[in-house]
Amino acid sequence: MPREKFQISREKIAFLKAMPLIPVLEGLHFFVKKDRDFHPTGNLKTIRVIASEPSGFQHELVITDSLWFDTRKQVGKKGAIDLVIHLTGCTFKEAIERLTEIHVSIVEKNNE
Repeated sequence: MPREKFQISREKIAFLKAMPLIPVLEGLHFFVKKDRDFHPTGNLKTIRVIASEPSGFQHELVITDSLWFDTRKQVGKKGAIDLVIHLTGCTFKEAIERLTEIHVSIVEKNNE
């Protein structure tokens, strides 16, 4: 039996990719703490956070808008999809599904 092809619109990909990264981290059940001692030298919107997985493993991330950089693994990309793939090791399809769930959760929380 042939596998059903995964299809998603470019618009949905763009929307999910542009999701704010801090709520995405929180939606992945990471504890996020902003580093108050970090002072950006370039873009003043840049922040550094420690994102702790439920297991206790910590990621040090530098974030500017949708750009992110994992300082410990020396990896950086753009957007929420790549961040979810990087942090969880999931596939593109799984990242889309997780981000969709996170978005729905955020909308429901805002409507309470």
